[in-house]
Amino acid sequence: MRAVLHGGFVDKSRLPEDLLVELLRSGRRTGYSRVARAIYRSLKGFNRARRRYPEVSVPVTLVYSDRDWSRPAERDQVASALADVQRITLPRTGHFSSLERPDDVARILRTPDSGSSNTPVETEVRANRLCVAVALVIVFSLFVVNSQHSAR
Repeated sequence: MRAVLHGGFVDKSRLPEDLLVELLRSGRRTGYSRVARAIYRSLKGFNRARRRYPEVSVPVTLVYSDRDWSRPAERDQVASALADVQRITLPRTGHFSSLERPDDVARILRTPDSGSSNTPVETEVRANRLCVAVALVIVFSLFVVNSQHSAR
C-alpha cells in the first residue's frame, strides 16, 4: 500500500506514517469488505453526476496538482462543464495535495473567490468541501488496501 500511495506524492516523505497505519487497520476491520463493495457499486453514480455539472450555479475552484493522477483532458472536461470556474494547479505536487502541500491548500480555502464576499458560511462550505475531498481520497486508499488484501 505504501508504494501505491507514494505514487500520489512528489515528496514521498509527506505520507504520514500514522495515516498509513490507520488505513491498513481500517481496511482489515470486520465488515469493511461489505462497505467497499457498496462504494464500488456507487462509482457509476459518481460518473453519472458529471452530467449535472452544467446545473451548478455557484463559482467553483478546481484544484489540481501538476503531477495529479487525473489526466489533463479530464480536467478540461470538468472545467468546460462548469459555468463559473477557476482552475489552480499546484506545482511540484502529486495527487494527495492536502497532505503534501497543506499550507497551499489552506491558503486556497481561505482566499475569497473573485467577486465573492466570502462570508463565514461560504468559508465553512469551502472547508467542508475539502473535508469531503480528503474523505474520498481516504476511501479510495482503503479500496487499494482491501484490493491488495483480497488478492493475497
